[in-house]
Amino acid sequence: MRILGRTIGMTASAVTAVLAFAAPAHATGVSVYAGRDYTEVADGRRTAYICDQERDGVDVYGKVMGVDARGYMTYYLDDPNGAAAGCGSVNTDRPIVYIEVCQDDWGGDTCRGTWL
Repeated sequence: MRILGRTIGMTASAVTAVLAFAAPAHATGVSVYAGRDYTEVADGRRTAYICDQERDGVDVYGKVMGVDARGYMTYYLDDPNGAAAGCGSVNTDRPIVYIEVCQDDWGGDTCRGTWL
């Protein structure tokens, strides 16, 4: 029994160490990509970032939805400086449950999203 307890303890420590090194830049792990452009959730699902990573002249914008006892709320965001350094962001007063990134390309926009 003591050997099993030590093995489980060591396994849990190893998993914790792997997870600590796998954290993304904004420390969340949930991102949606359209090409290299992306929307990402952070800060306990209360902040979203949108980042234009392509110098292609195509604007990038996003949408996140938050929900609580009051219902759903939609928040919109964009990356105001385009592909230059830095990202756009929005802080929400409700936990984010949906994220989407869109490219404002010719014709219909290209959008990708996911429920969390």
